[in-house]
Amino acid sequence: MGLLLAVGIDFGMYSMTNIQNLTITVVDPPLAEIYFGIGGAVIGLMLGKGETGAGAAACSVTAGSTS
Repeated sequence: MGLLLAVGIDFGMYSMTNIQNLTITVVDPPLAEIYFGIGGAVIGLMLGKGETGAGAAACSVTAGSTS
């Protein structure tokens, strides 16, 4: 998803402005994919920490049992 976003933005800037040349337009999306990948990994790690739904359900069932 991030690669498509970067390609769209870069080729849009290349076609409408004089800010970047074709070399930068082709090289930037793979570099942006690295940044998006690192950001996605950090988000995945942060969302993966803590108690899971299955663990929370197991704790509430065992806490309520009287046997």
